[in-house]
Amino acid sequence: MTEELIAATNKKNGEDRSVSNADRLLTPGSDKAGDLGKAALLPVPDGVPLLEAGASNDERKSRLLRRIGGYVAGLASRLAEKTGWRSADENYETTDNASGDSENEDFHEEEELDELTLRRIDKIDEEWEFRADVDGFNGNFIPKSYPDFAGSIASGNYEEIEKLVPDVRELLANDNRLNPKSENYDKEYFHYFTNSFLLNLAKKNVAAFFREHYEHMPKLADSARRAMQEQVSSIRSLKDRRDSGEYFDYDYKHEIAMLKLMSAEAALPGEIAEELKDMIIGEVAGAVEVSAVSMDWRRFDMYAGWLEDHGFPPERWPQDARDREDFPEPLRRMVDETEKDKAEKLDRMIIKYCIKKTELYDGDSDKMKPDVYGRCDLIQKYFEGRLPELDREMMICGVSSMVTSYSSQSMYLQTERYNDYIRTIRGIGQENANKLGEELGITHFSDWSPEVLRGTLHILETGRTESGNPATIIIRGFTGDHNGAAYKYHNIKSTDMFAVEIGHTDMLSGIVKKLERAGVNSNTFYAAILFGHGSEEAFFMSYGEKISPDSEEWYNKKGLRNLVTALVIDTIVLNSCHPLVREEDKFEPLTLGEGFQRRKGTASAISLAFPLTRVVSGLDGIVYGRVDETGHVSIETEDSNGDRTSTMAETWNGWTHVYEKGADIQ
Repeated sequence: MTEELIAATNKKNGEDRSVSNADRLLTPGSDKAGDLGKAALLPVPDGVPLLEAGASNDERKSRLLRRIGGYVAGLASRLAEKTGWRSADENYETTDNASGDSENEDFHEEEELDELTLRRIDKIDEEWEFRADVDGFNGNFIPKSYPDFAGSIASGNYEEIEKLVPDVRELLANDNRLNPKSENYDKEYFHYFTNSFLLNLAKKNVAAFFREHYEHMPKLADSARRAMQEQVSSIRSLKDRRDSGEYFDYDYKHEIAMLKLMSAEAALPGEIAEELKDMIIGEVAGAVEVSAVSMDWRRFDMYAGWLEDHGFPPERWPQDARDREDFPEPLRRMVDETEKDKAEKLDRMIIKYCIKKTELYDGDSDKMKPDVYGRCDLIQKYFEGRLPELDREMMICGVSSMVTSYSSQSMYLQTERYNDYIRTIRGIGQENANKLGEELGITHFSDWSPEVLRGTLHILETGRTESGNPATIIIRGFTGDHNGAAYKYHNIKSTDMFAVEIGHTDMLSGIVKKLERAGVNSNTFYAAILFGHGSEEAFFMSYGEKISPDSEEWYNKKGLRNLVTALVIDTIVLNSCHPLVREEDKFEPLTLGEGFQRRKGTASAISLAFPLTRVVSGLDGIVYGRVDETGHVSIETEDSNGDRTSTMAETWNGWTHVYEKGADIQ
């Protein structure tokens, strides 16, 4: 509507109009046209503002509008654009919600309704009904026979209109387009105003009035209960038709019916909604099952969001399925891990839901940014439900590292990585996962395959590989992998591997002792992969350890020295950036040439520290390592210009040359 109508709503003869706080039914919004629907239903005595500033939004409805999204919200938006009105209860706040003290609650209960209010209650109760099979929130309230607003205005009979729209005289008086005697009279506009605008306003006012006084409207309350029951019956009938093999567009019809059910539930007074809560929750939970067999889990986020708003947040579903008797049976069936394929798909959808939920708008950059702490919290809660026997401290460490390193990646990569955490632990068992964490410091279960960890356990317990072949030990920090580069090791499917996560190389001495107690000998291990992040100035195994490219410093790393000597490591694969120092005055970038060279860098320092062990690495630049299923590592090196080479270096006792065969450590 127009600014003239807005002004008319708020003023009469330049004076503010009003209702008492005790009788306040509709709260105001901004001074824009969309907020005109805040007109009060109750009598308008002088002296109190008609539209009261500063009321808070009804949170449940606001969230539901966002959840339902495209269909219902779209319809509601189109209605708002057409009429210039929002729902009358959009900013509505009952006395009970406005204050938590018992005095105000008692006052509300003891309030005596005036005669005019009682007449309005009777009129609405007799002449209006609630519908659940229609689109839109306040559109759920339908008159049994549509009022003749145009005829009443033409005859000057405003009393009946004022029972639904009390300030209709002011609206008419302040807009000359509605005055037949004015030269600005607009017949088409008058027709729209009386037949569309006033009717929609009446619907919104009825909705708000019903929220406030439904206890005095038994017929309309019963109509609401009956309508919700009928909508649920309709939904179940659709399911029966589908199950009987009848061909029709079930997914679409079921989706529309569910949208209407959730929309209608939002229009109910809280007490009536509570009465029907279990029934409606059951249907929405059933819709999640329907979503699971549809293409791309259609509308899953909407249903999950609705269930969250009604006390069942998705990140809690596995835990609640065990702990809550009122947990919806359709969801209980879905989280049941006896059907691992279905459970894994549900994991993926809930993880994706948690990621979306923790994407926040950043006004400074005009972009969405992750709420990393919030994401860690949600993912952890879900993992706690899925993996109840897993050590909590170990889980916190793994989840926080995983989320912080991957939150900038695509939705798909994040979802897959977080899901790999659950899949890997399912593959080895929670008890074994706890053992790996306690004995070997492993927390990044998403970075390892079940095969690698089973092989690790076997070596730890027997001192040998399952195959009898020599093993490769993979050493990484349990912190420090800021960009998730270690995820590549998840590709390894060989059991001839031994995985270790450490905070400092000193910890390797204890691991060597455990291996010796298990019975390892000089034939158990062949190679070690040393993963970390590096520059020309230092190698970072973890946040707690920085090692410069100095052979003496590397030799003095007692833990690493014990490992190399006790396990008789033949080859160290250094998977780190800048393993060699750029020396443009001596060597061409990204090249080794023929023969042997004396190069600077971490690779050379390690080879000098352990002269009987060869070191395989990239060259003088940024390193991109790839690992295949067997554990074979290939390394590419990139310079500052973006040029790359697949040439790898082999260094013995400080002498570097081209490694022709690749890093086939088997």
